[in-house]
Amino acid sequence: MPFLIIVSLQNMPAISSERATLCAGCGGKISDRYYLLAVDKQWHMRCLKCCECKLALESELTCFAKDGSIYCKEDYYRPFGPSGWFAVQRCARCHLGISASEMVMRARDSVYHLNCFTCHSCNKALSTGDHFGMKDSLVYCRLHFQALIQGDFQPEQEGQCLCTILHSPGLFS
Repeated sequence: MPFLIIVSLQNMPAISSERATLCAGCGGKISDRYYLLAVDKQWHMRCLKCCECKLALESELTCFAKDGSIYCKEDYYRPFGPSGWFAVQRCARCHLGISASEMVMRARDSVYHLNCFTCHSCNKALSTGDHFGMKDSLVYCRLHFQALIQGDFQPEQEGQCLCTILHSPGLFS
């Protein structure tokens, strides 16, 4: 049975050495002054994480549990929540969640945060109307994509984009 967990920051009581509190995450002894209490278990603050995305949940007020696993809100509602209630997708570039209220860029079957929709090679930000290409689910600006399909593609060296001059406005008019 899935349920919402209220995460509670607890002050470590004085514990005798024979009854040490063990962390439900790592199994290690909790000797920190504060720990988290979730699912009636104690956790080091660093150990309470979503089992899917590994998001640290120490600053979250809630998390979710199902079949002994701990989830953040996004990863819980994706497979287990009511249909369409909390439709969240992952960005194809950074793999972080995209909330239903965020503006996004779409390319083929992929969805991107606006600031993640950049050329894989030179990181040029791509906007609506910009020409780009995709290969192996990676986005490339027009110049790098052309070089890629012509076999002239060279990965950039430490931020030295060979196409900087060619990215100037008006060259592809």
